[in-house]
Amino acid sequence: MLAGEIAGKTIINALENNDMTLLGQYETRTRRLLGRPLARSLVKRKKLDRYCASNELLQRHLPEVWATFEEYWA
Repeated sequence: MLAGEIAGKTIINALENNDMTLLGQYETRTRRLLGRPLARSLVKRKKLDRYCASNELLQRHLPEVWATFEEYWA
């Protein structure tokens, strides 16, 4: 939802100013807002994929790779 809101505001700004080069601001704004959380999610997802190879590994490490657990955010 946040990326969509940023996209909408960026498009409106570009149209109002009749300057389509302003569309380039979308990536900068999105990375500034979502870059760190998305990077964390990617790291956690790669770990989750490895842990899924074994039920034992998954049960042991699930709290560190699933966002609903406090350990995920540590």
